[in-house]
Amino acid sequence: MSPLLALNPRRARLLAAIRTNPGEWSTSRAHAVNRAHGAPKSKTARDDLQALHRAGLLTAHGTDDHRTYLLTAKGATS
Repeated sequence: MSPLLALNPRRARLLAAIRTNPGEWSTSRAHAVNRAHGAPKSKTARDDLQALHRAGLLTAHGTDDHRTYLLTAKGATS
């Protein structure tokens, strides 16, 4: 099964936004996307980024208090 098929609609929408707007993605950047679609908590955005990272679609960079994520080659194509 493709990792994209296993994503819930919110995470799939976030991944699409990351593909459309590549570069460093922080919790606050992901939160802005989620908030626009009715998910008001920043923890949700953080959890979504971590889930995409665990799926191999993003790489994590930085420290725990300033983590950013970048799209992987797998994330760009799956």
